[in-house]
Amino acid sequence: MPFNNQIRVLLGDFRLLFFILALCLYALWGSPTPDNPGMVEAVIAVLLMLSLGTSPSFIRLFYSLPQSQEKWFLAAMVFALYGFSVPFITALMHQTEITVILRDLIGFVFLCLPLFFVPFVQGNTDGQKFFLFTLIVIGVVFSARVLFPDFILWKSSLELLYLANSPLVLFTAIFLLSRAFQEIFDKVTIRRFVVCSVFLGLAAIPLLAMFVDLQRASVLALGITAVFLGLLGLIKAPVKMAAPLLVFGWICFLAYPYVLEIIENVEIKTSQVGLNMRLQEIYAVWDNTGQSWLGILFGQGWGSSFPSPAVGGLQVTYTHSLLSYVFLKMGLAGLFLTLIYLFFIFEKLLRLYFIDPVKGNALMWPLIIPIFLYASHKSFDFGLLLSLIILSAGAPKNKTEIVA
Repeated sequence: MPFNNQIRVLLGDFRLLFFILALCLYALWGSPTPDNPGMVEAVIAVLLMLSLGTSPSFIRLFYSLPQSQEKWFLAAMVFALYGFSVPFITALMHQTEITVILRDLIGFVFLCLPLFFVPFVQGNTDGQKFFLFTLIVIGVVFSARVLFPDFILWKSSLELLYLANSPLVLFTAIFLLSRAFQEIFDKVTIRRFVVCSVFLGLAAIPLLAMFVDLQRASVLALGITAVFLGLLGLIKAPVKMAAPLLVFGWICFLAYPYVLEIIENVEIKTSQVGLNMRLQEIYAVWDNTGQSWLGILFGQGWGSSFPSPAVGGLQVTYTHSLLSYVFLKMGLAGLFLTLIYLFFIFEKLLRLYFIDPVKGNALMWPLIIPIFLYASHKSFDFGLLLSLIILSAGAPKNKTEIVA
């Protein structure tokens, strides 16, 4: 379908339009985990609620539950019911401040985002293309906000926005880089070289943003992806890999001093901070939660905190791993439900991985890293990423297109 027809489709579907407007507003002025939510976050929330339609969301979910054959949906529904009840009651029993409880609850809503937004986009091919395109825009704009923080268009903020930590920034970098080389792998033409150059230019923005903050896990993910897709291309069609290897070699030649500097900085950071006390953080969560059987089974509830060695022993309400986070807040029962939910999403991702290795790789690392290493699992971005995985696994079996 021509792009102008897609615009007509977007303007004719008000729910989709509200959804895309919310994501664009989020890209320009939002924050993955705002310390002090304000007017921007309120407008985004209103737009998201408008995109859900007039019926209350949970009424629609309960109505569609018996009809659904999707395992991820059933697992997510049980996960959501548990998360909105047991940890909330536990928090009230511990007399946790309601504002702190609400912050955790909002992060939990983000984890359950596929429940609300996948169903109304799932049957809409154009809606899925707009969704993918908008998530890439978020990744590029977030990166630009890191590189050019004083640009007049951005909302000035004294908060630490952690934009470079966003899973969408890593997704955008891997996806655009992979798509760039896929263009000239499929066929060498002038038009494809131009498209390849555009993708490489756009990919440079999130790459530079990640290197500014020196995200070691992201750098490692980029390296593994390059090796894997390169070997896959050589096995599948070694002759067709000539053009991508020449372009990749030329980029490495031009960027050689910067690559060496990045490697040196990674080595220095690793020698100074090691693994950032991630293992010690898990032990601290256990010490805080494992003092009673009730704590082990059901956690400390939303808003609970613990002294984290990963931030110098300060009392914090988050951990750097989704798994240790849900154990702290929801206990073993919540951790078990989380693993089931993630299993069915990961199952869809593996299916996509064999159909579309480019998109599969781009989605794999932003999923894995927050589960084990980064606190970005509490962000709106992570819920959007989970939704994209589910939608992509049901997409047609052909090359991923950003626009038609």
